[in-house]
Amino acid sequence: MSDDLDKILRDEDRERARMGLRDVGVWGGWVVLIGTVLAVAIFVANGSQNTHHVVGVVEQSLPPSAPDAGTVHLRVLVDGTQITLALPTQIAPPDPGDTLCLRAADHRLTGHRSYVNVDDSFCS
Repeated sequence: MSDDLDKILRDEDRERARMGLRDVGVWGGWVVLIGTVLAVAIFVANGSQNTHHVVGVVEQSLPPSAPDAGTVHLRVLVDGTQITLALPTQIAPPDPGDTLCLRAADHRLTGHRSYVNVDDSFCS
């Protein structure tokens, strides 16, 4: 008796789920499409607006948080502002006082500036 009741309840739940999906219909597709288009538009609009190269001075090299961590964090002084920069552990971390060439990118919507370590030839 209990098995029959469980089967009936499962069938009813399955049918309710089907009807719920059927009710979404075309409108659900439009919602997904509009959401995707908006997400892509925001991503594209926030692309970097202004990219330039700056020289930063290493203030401190922080050890990896774990022995097998993939990054070393550096505190770098750029134009009077201290930033934290992550470098892969495959690259030997520079000593304090060394200079780094960084590509600075200003982002349109967020006003955020991001930095990436680049070859020193870009800053000469």
